[in-house]
Amino acid sequence: MQEKKGTAFKMTINSTSEKAPVSIKHVLKTNVNHGEISVGLITFKSCNGGVKIETNSKEEIEALGQEIRAKCGDELEVRVHTRRKPRLIIFNVTEGTSTKKF
Repeated sequence: MQEKKGTAFKMTINSTSEKAPVSIKHVLKTNVNHGEISVGLITFKSCNGGVKIETNSKEEIEALGQEIRAKCGDELEVRVHTRRKPRLIIFNVTEGTSTKKF
C-alpha cells in the first residue's frame, strides 16, 4: 500500500443516469487507462453514489479529468475538488508574542 505524503488532490465522478458505483468503476477501467497519461492514483474507491479518485499533483488530476471527459463525457460527470482558504482570527494575543515556528 502506498503512503500518503503531503497533499492529495481529489475528484469525484458521478453517473449522469444514476448508475451504481460498481458500474462507474467498470466504465472507467474499460475506457480510461491512467498508465497511458502517466497518472499515479492514490485511491480509487466508491463514495456517496459515485467514485472518488486521489492523485499526488494538480496536473495529474486535471489530465485525468480531461481524459475522462473526452472518453466518457456523455455517461459520467467529473467534479474536481478545490481546496478552501481557511480564515482564522485569534483574539487576545499579546503584543510580545513571536510568530516564529518552534
